[in-house]
Order: sequence, then structure tokens, then C-alpha cells
Amino acid sequence: MADAPQQTEALLRLLEDAGIEFVLIGGVAAITWGATEFTRDLDVAMDFSLDNMTRLMAALAPHGPTHLTRPDLPGIAERPEALVEFRSLLLVTDLGRLDVLRDVPPLGRYADFAPRAVTVRAFERDHRVIALDDLIAIKEHVARPKDLIVAAQLKSIRAAARGS
Repeated sequence: MADAPQQTEALLRLLEDAGIEFVLIGGVAAITWGATEFTRDLDVAMDFSLDNMTRLMAALAPHGPTHLTRPDLPGIAERPEALVEFRSLLLVTDLGRLDVLRDVPPLGRYADFAPRAVTVRAFERDHRVIALDDLIAIKEHVARPKDLIVAAQLKSIRAAARGS
């Protein structure tokens, strides 16, 4: 499954059709804002409520989710009640990799930044995407070379949108 091709559009559709409350973050969010860097996974932030986690696990169940960090295990053994205590879920499915975060440094928990999310059309659907300034803050905080390149691209996009 680690070699499964990334099917980002299918993963997004799955999450949305299941009624999961989430916001796009990471590389896919950067691409929706106009950045050009390639990404190999789907990063989302969500409220780790029991309802949301139950919906997530039910939606992913047919797609063989496993913990990225424990590929030796046959699947996810934890019940949703235990998963709500996690800070993140790094998952591999037959639709590709999905990173689900509750906390997003330096912004804090999902509830701290989700209200600033915007709706952006991508993959023929509307998606909630992290605010541009928040995404820039994350990329600068992570500070890997590729993230700094994306942050610079996003700052240029922001400046162009502001007309400066």
C-alpha cells in the first residue's frame, strides 16, 4: 500500500462525502492558492471530535488505512474514542497518503484557525482551505527549504492580489 498512487481528488471527495469537518492545509492548499510546488500527500486539519473521528475512520475503512509510522501493523487498531486524543494521524490508504492534524504549529488547534478558512474551487468542487496568511505562517515556521520556497511563492501571490 505504501506504493499506492496518490489519489488526492478521491481522498478529498471521500472526506467531504462523509461529512467530515476539515480544512485543507499543506501542499494541496498551497497549490489551490497558486503555488507550483509538487506534493505527494494530502494534508488536512480537523476537529478531533468523536463524531468527526468516527466519520473519518468509517470513510477510510474500505481503503485499508494503516499508520504511516507502523506499516508492520495490519490496520488501525485504535477505536475512534482513543484516536481523538492523538495530535495527528499519519495514514496510508489505497488512495494514497493522508496526514490529519489536530494541532498546526504555529497556529494552534483547529478551532483557532478554521474560522479564517476560505472556500476555494479545486477538483471541480468547493473546499475549505486555510487562509493564505496562515499558510504562509506555517510554511515559514516549518522552514524546510521546500517550504520556504512555497512561502515565497505565496507571498508573491498575496502581493499580486493586493496590487502591490
